[in-house]
Amino acid sequence: MKKNVINIFIGAIVLIGGIKLYDSGIVLCKYIGVLFMIYGVLVIVTKFIKIISSSKNKQEQLQVFEKDSNIIIPSFIKEILEFQLENNRKIEFEIPHYGTFSILDYNQKGEDLSAPNYIVKEIDEHIKRYLFPAFNYSKIITFATSGDYMFLFVEEGKNDIILIDLDSMNKRPFVLNNKIDDLLSINKMELRNDIYYCNKIKKIEDIVEKNNYFFDVPDCIVEAKDYFEIYTKSFNLLKSKFVFSFLNILENEENYILKISIEGQSKEVELRKYSDYIDAENFIQSLNEILLLLNYNQKKYYLISHTNCDFGVVLADKKTYKKLSENGCIEVSEEKLKLNSEEIHAIQKYSDLITEIDNIEFYLNLTKKHNELKESIVYDFLYETVYEFNNNGIEALKRKLNVTIKKVDSGYLVYFVI
Repeated sequence: MKKNVINIFIGAIVLIGGIKLYDSGIVLCKYIGVLFMIYGVLVIVTKFIKIISSSKNKQEQLQVFEKDSNIIIPSFIKEILEFQLENNRKIEFEIPHYGTFSILDYNQKGEDLSAPNYIVKEIDEHIKRYLFPAFNYSKIITFATSGDYMFLFVEEGKNDIILIDLDSMNKRPFVLNNKIDDLLSINKMELRNDIYYCNKIKKIEDIVEKNNYFFDVPDCIVEAKDYFEIYTKSFNLLKSKFVFSFLNILENEENYILKISIEGQSKEVELRKYSDYIDAENFIQSLNEILLLLNYNQKKYYLISHTNCDFGVVLADKKTYKKLSENGCIEVSEEKLKLNSEEIHAIQKYSDLITEIDNIEFYLNLTKKHNELKESIVYDFLYETVYEFNNNGIEALKRKLNVTIKKVDSGYLVYFVI
C-alpha cells in the first residue's frame, strides 16, 4: 500500500509538471506536457484502483474466514484485523503483566501456530483435553499472540478478552480486566522499525500520588528486625500516623513470628522465610488485617507488580485499585491463576468418563468385528471396570454409542443392536 501511495504522489507531480509545460506556450513543451499529463493520470488511476482492489481482497479474507467458520467477528476486533491486512504490517501492543502481543495475520494458512484457523483448533483441543467441563467456549475468534503459546481470543457476541496459555495444563483461561480499546487504538499507534506499536498502559506514578506508594526498600530480609522498616514505610502511607512497635520476635527454621503493637492493639504475624526475600503475600495480608483491627476501611494495601519493581506497596481505594489493576500495577498471584480443587475434580471426573466411553467403544467395535451378528437382535458383552456411571454418564454413553448398560459385580453388561 505504501508503494502505491508513493506512486500516486509521483503521478500527481508528473501531472502538475505536464500542466505547467502545456501552459508554457512553447509548442514542443505543449506536446511533452500532454504526454506527462496522460502518464500522470494513468499512474494515479492505476495505483488508486490497486489500493481499492487490494483492500477489498484482504477484507474478503476475513469474510471467507467468517463463512468457513460460521462465525461473525466482533466489530471491535475486525477493525484492527482489517487495518493490519490493509497495511500489511505487524501490529504489536502491550498486555498488563504479560508483555508484548502481536495481532495475528489472517493471510497465514497451514498447520502451525501462526495460522488463525489452526490456532482455533489447538485452543479447542486444549480446552476439551485439560479444561472441560469447568471451562467451555463456543465460536472462538483468536486475534493476538505473545509468540510463546499464549493467545488472546473472544467469543462471538461477547466483549470479554480471554487469555489462554496452551503451554500449561493447570492454568485457567484468564479474563482480562481490559477492553480492547484500553489496550489498542489505531489512532494511538506509532511506526517503529516498520511495525505499528501501541502501549496504552499507564505507569503507577500516573495513577496515584507518590505519597501513596513506595518501592525504594531492599527486598532482602536478613533477620526479622528488617521488617520494621517496611512496616514503618507502609504505615506512613496512611494520613493518620499510627504508633507501633514489635513487642516480641520469635523464629524457627521456616518462619518469623512477630507480635506487633499498634494504637493499643496487638497482632501476631507469621512470615515465612524465603531464602532471605520478603514474604510479600503474607506481609500484605498482615497489613490489611491490622487495618481491620483499627476499623480503617477506606483503603487497602496491595503488592506492586514485579513488572514495576522487585518489591513495593501501594495504598488505594477500590476505584484506584481497579485502575491500577487494569494497568498491570498490582501483582497477580500465580496460585489464583491455577485451577482450583473443584475445577480439577470436575475436569478429572469428565476425563474419567470419556476414558470409559472410549474403552467401551473399543470393545464394542471389537465384538462387532469378530462375530457374525444379525440385525434387530440385542447382543451384549461384559465390560470389566471399577468405574461407576451416574445418570449423566449413562446418557452420554447412550448418545455417543447407542448402547445401554446394566451394573454387575465386575463392571457392566453392555447391550447393543446392529
